[in-house]
Amino acid sequence: MPVADVVTAITDWKTRIDTIGLYRDYDEGRHRWGQFATAAFLKKYQWVLENSRENLCPVAISAFCDKLSITGWDGPGATQAAQLADDLNLRRIANLVHTESYRSGDGYVLVWPMADGTRKPIFHRSQNVVPWPSQDDPDTLDWVAKIWLDKTGYGRCNIYYPDRAERYATAAQLRPTSTVTVAKDTWPVQETSWLPFDGDGEPDTVSHDFDRVPWEWFPRAAPDQGAHGVSILRDVIPLQDALNKSVADMIVADESFAAPLRALMNYQPEVTIDPKTGKATEKALSYDETRNRIFGVKGPGPLTQLDPPDASKLIVVQDAWALKIARVIGIPAYYMAQSSGDVPSGESLRVLTSRLTAGVANSQEDFTDPWSGVLDLLGVPDATPQWAPAAPLDEAEQMTMAKTKHDIGYPLSEIARDLGEDPDSVQRILDGRDAEDAQALTAGDVAVQRFRDGQDPAQALR
Repeated sequence: MPVADVVTAITDWKTRIDTIGLYRDYDEGRHRWGQFATAAFLKKYQWVLENSRENLCPVAISAFCDKLSITGWDGPGATQAAQLADDLNLRRIANLVHTESYRSGDGYVLVWPMADGTRKPIFHRSQNVVPWPSQDDPDTLDWVAKIWLDKTGYGRCNIYYPDRAERYATAAQLRPTSTVTVAKDTWPVQETSWLPFDGDGEPDTVSHDFDRVPWEWFPRAAPDQGAHGVSILRDVIPLQDALNKSVADMIVADESFAAPLRALMNYQPEVTIDPKTGKATEKALSYDETRNRIFGVKGPGPLTQLDPPDASKLIVVQDAWALKIARVIGIPAYYMAQSSGDVPSGESLRVLTSRLTAGVANSQEDFTDPWSGVLDLLGVPDATPQWAPAAPLDEAEQMTMAKTKHDIGYPLSEIARDLGEDPDSVQRILDGRDAEDAQALTAGDVAVQRFRDGQDPAQALR
């Protein structure tokens, strides 16, 4: 058993796990404050910062993924693929995979037989998978490793080959039951630290009949064949940090000045006389930041208070950074900072969304072959996904286009599909039209016969 592949997988996994974790943390709002804040600063301000910052990472992801939708299937296996996709809830799996690909750069689907023998697609996060492309053909996988920590605290690694899956576990427990996480350096990279695993009653090697590695890999915008994809957050996180820093600066300023910072004019300090020297000493006004914000200043004048900073500026700063993120990743500004009346439509919308449309179209091309591969692993060859338009028309534009296609002779089935009707609805529409045509033809035949018989033809149409 090539335990050396386990060591290779763990070594490669360690080089990427921190970056993958960073992307997930930022998407879920666990931002890094330590880059511009000391421990003392965070102790005082972290709660305020975390409840004041605006997390724009999910918007950057959903702006693209919301437009990645499989609407149907083409090819000889289209009908079977559509039924199987409904039975397996493939739409939900697709949403998870697309989101993971945009978040972390890569998404994965494993197809594996269940206990009853049926094959099922299973979504996997990037943080648990290491693909290993062939050196001869980067579009082919030599093997894929699945890495995780089991409930007992042992490291696990399954290696999936074209004809089998080999299962391994660490010889030593990596996580005592009292801890929650395990640092990446805890995972061993020595062959002797990994042993074949059969502790659940299953063999350590499981054969399969897929005739290839039963995984599909969904890299987003990979720079080369066989390369990992690129997260959409790669360019968003630096700007998110800058936004957080701006918010922190304004909150600190507000904290320092908005609290009552008063200057007490005409303050007369207490004077004491040193009995030994006869020297007079003025007692300074004590200032304790935790108890008061009072300063004493000699001179005439009333009790006064300095104006606090304008808190409304915080919204302006947040909107400015949101618009910059939108420009960087190529989405219209209203995705980040929408206000009423500023959403264009028609041609102007398509111009503004050209980069967004191009990004979605590129992802559709990148993900088409992997989805066809998933269906092939499920036993449905020759099925290609149909994607929703990358730049969808509004309802009025759709109806205008449908009428134009009808006038020039497009099949009704194709027009109905373009309007978003599902296969059942398309068939219902076709059946209804056929019934109407048959009824019209029958009525016409009766009318002709009545005319020949010297009767009123209109009676046939009542």
